[in-house]
Amino acid sequence: MMHVSKMIVVRREYRGQPLVVLVRNGRPWFDFKAVCQAIGVKDVEGEAALLGDGHVTCVDTYDEDGSVNRIIKCSVEGLDVILDRRQASAYKAWVIDVVMPAVHHAIRTIIRKHPEAAALPPVAEGVDWLIDALDAGHAEPAVTLGCLA
Repeated sequence: MMHVSKMIVVRREYRGQPLVVLVRNGRPWFDFKAVCQAIGVKDVEGEAALLGDGHVTCVDTYDEDGSVNRIIKCSVEGLDVILDRRQASAYKAWVIDVVMPAVHHAIRTIIRKHPEAAALPPVAEGVDWLIDALDAGHAEPAVTLGCLA
């Protein structure tokens, strides 16, 4: 029997730069290369090495022509570290104000349309850990997102 891996994909753009968020097992993972490009980091691999294996993971995808594309996924905690280190407060506020409400809307829509997926995203039950990880001083979006859960 084939094992099916379920995840939610949410796409948004920051000043023309695309960002993909994958929600798997209730945890959001961010496309690290897109984050780095948006905040002006040139050495994506080097920045990923600074974060370490606990915060980034690589996925290789293969195209029909045999070429390999490496996707680096970054955890919420890793995202928090790089955004603080790079003083990217505008990008951090965008993640909180735009991206995470979109993630929560997607989760709620999927649960409504596919009740069997209700076990997929425990993140839908509460987002305090996410808001705390991203920016403890950003109270207004925390209240807004709390109402979505």
